[in-house]
Amino acid sequence: MTATAGSATSEMDDYEPGTIWTIAGMSSDGFEGDGSAATEAKLCRPTGVVVAPSGHIYFSDRNNHRVRKIDPTGRITTIAGGGSGNKTNGQATAVELTWPGGLALDSQGNLYIADHGNQRVYKVVATNGVVGKGARLSTFAGGADDPRSRQATNLNLSLGDWTGLAVDARDNVYISDYHHRRVLMVTQDRVVSTVVGKLDDGGNEGDGGQVGSAKLNHPTGLAFDSQGLLYIADQDNHRVRRVDLKKRTIENVIGMARVDWGHTGDQGHPESAKLHGPIGLAIDSEDTVFVTCRESHTVRKVVLDSRIETIAGVKYKWDYNGDGFEAQNAQLNQPLGIALDAKGNLYIADCEHNRLREVIKVAAGKSGTHHGNGADDNTKVVDGEDTGGRKAGDETRLHVEQITIPQTVPGGGKPQVINVQVWSDNDAPVNPGNILHTFTAPDGYTFTGHVDYRYFLDSTNPGKGGSCDANVRPGGKVLEFTRNPHINADTTDRRRLVYTLIVTPDADARPGRYTNGSVAIGKLKPVHLTGQINPPGTEG
Repeated sequence: MTATAGSATSEMDDYEPGTIWTIAGMSSDGFEGDGSAATEAKLCRPTGVVVAPSGHIYFSDRNNHRVRKIDPTGRITTIAGGGSGNKTNGQATAVELTWPGGLALDSQGNLYIADHGNQRVYKVVATNGVVGKGARLSTFAGGADDPRSRQATNLNLSLGDWTGLAVDARDNVYISDYHHRRVLMVTQDRVVSTVVGKLDDGGNEGDGGQVGSAKLNHPTGLAFDSQGLLYIADQDNHRVRRVDLKKRTIENVIGMARVDWGHTGDQGHPESAKLHGPIGLAIDSEDTVFVTCRESHTVRKVVLDSRIETIAGVKYKWDYNGDGFEAQNAQLNQPLGIALDAKGNLYIADCEHNRLREVIKVAAGKSGTHHGNGADDNTKVVDGEDTGGRKAGDETRLHVEQITIPQTVPGGGKPQVINVQVWSDNDAPVNPGNILHTFTAPDGYTFTGHVDYRYFLDSTNPGKGGSCDANVRPGGKVLEFTRNPHINADTTDRRRLVYTLIVTPDADARPGRYTNGSVAIGKLKPVHLTGQINPPGTEG
């Protein structure tokens, strides 16, 4: 069974937690399908994957030398790669990528790409938190000759076919410099420092001590937990290690301390288990760790200091099967990158099956990706303006109501307006970042795709406003866009936020009052939307 990413909200409710399905790719490899449903597209060796707070899924289509995006409706497009000759900077789709691997997002939604063939890490600039058509790409680090350089533009990297990336609270970028056997940090000013590992000197030493004495052996996946601790998949030491960046210490947390490989230990202590080629890492809001094991074709879930279990894949079996059933009984073939969304769904780059697969609700839900060093989600930038560091809540402090109900006759009636008002408890500041807004039209009406927003201090004192870049699903009944519904976060967004949506009456609409529309903003419970269809000849 396959399903589009955009159908997840409705269709996932029909499946038990732990069920697996394919959200992109087919049985054969290739490159096709842009602009259509991701389940009808062909991929060729997907590797890295990351999920934005908006619900957009980015993944590296490695052997197609591209990075592609699946939007919340399930439509797939190319956002980087596909060019020829230019390997440094420019429009992202005009740059020549060569075997892109690991991906990461920063706090502004900018995308970082580890490119094995070009030995560079690229940065793709987002607009309003989403990387779209025409985005600009530039070399962030690598592509030069000096492996000891402190300047990223002069740095020589030695990336593997799957190189992990992670981003901390200050938007510093962490890179698994695979063949150099180290993990680097690069600031936004392009200053380079070594986090752990010794240049070209691999090994297994250092646990329980300072990072300066530690050795790695082909590090791959990277991830931060909620405390800002950095996790490293140490591939050829067959374990996962953890770095305290403040204390500059390292310890083993998953897999045996001695170098040994296999697939053992389920339901036992994580440090008594054997891993085989750990690659991708993801960590949920409760600091449960998920790790792909490339060589055993499995994904394992780890509650630290407690237990480890296999949640996807059958050890050392790699036929394609299992969609629509428990992921524990499905077979993967070299799973590489993994990522979590806000609902606790796990996404797997099933590399040799040329598919992206999703395991439903196996993790604690979270809001966005962990960033290190105690990221404070209450201090953000909204529409390019600093909130001044004031404490702000997320969208759960918002209230939503419909304030204008459309009324017209079937078919030939005039376009109508749905106004939806948003406000916060006691005018408290709310600043959740870019989140998905989903509107469903009441029976009898279809969305045109036109959406405006405006802030109001009171009914006669409007503030700033603008339009939203909305996507209407086929049929016109569902409209989606991504935006930060911030309120009282600066001097221009006081009191009330009003969204205005244009709808048209359906030709075959039956007279009546319909209350089956809805609006859902982020993780808020959906609110009903109402529409009135009057009998013909009684417009208004």
